[in-house]
Amino acid sequence: MAFFRQFMDEKKDSHVEDLDPAIIEKIKGWQKAKAYRLVVIPPGTFLDWHAAAGNNVIVTIQGEIEFGYTDGSTRVYKPGDMRMVYDTEGLGHKYKVLSEVPYIALMVDISE
Repeated sequence: MAFFRQFMDEKKDSHVEDLDPAIIEKIKGWQKAKAYRLVVIPPGTFLDWHAAAGNNVIVTIQGEIEFGYTDGSTRVYKPGDMRMVYDTEGLGHKYKVLSEVPYIALMVDISE
């Protein structure tokens, strides 16, 4: 399992950083979920630049997906990986499903 934070800077450029999973207990607010849903994305799907619809915690359940960020970095998310998503403005991020099976994730809305 890996833990990441996906965010934007003051210029609205998107970034991603690795976090220590132990920090989960110290983060306020994510436990107060407003809604959740399962996201199912078919193999090979590509979605160009877009901002997140809101602040979310996303846990990958099945498949692999590669995200690209405006700072030029990329990350591949695999089952068990969890990320906190805060890039809600600017170009945001893009993704491509790499696996031969659908990408399935639990998305939890933590917007205030």
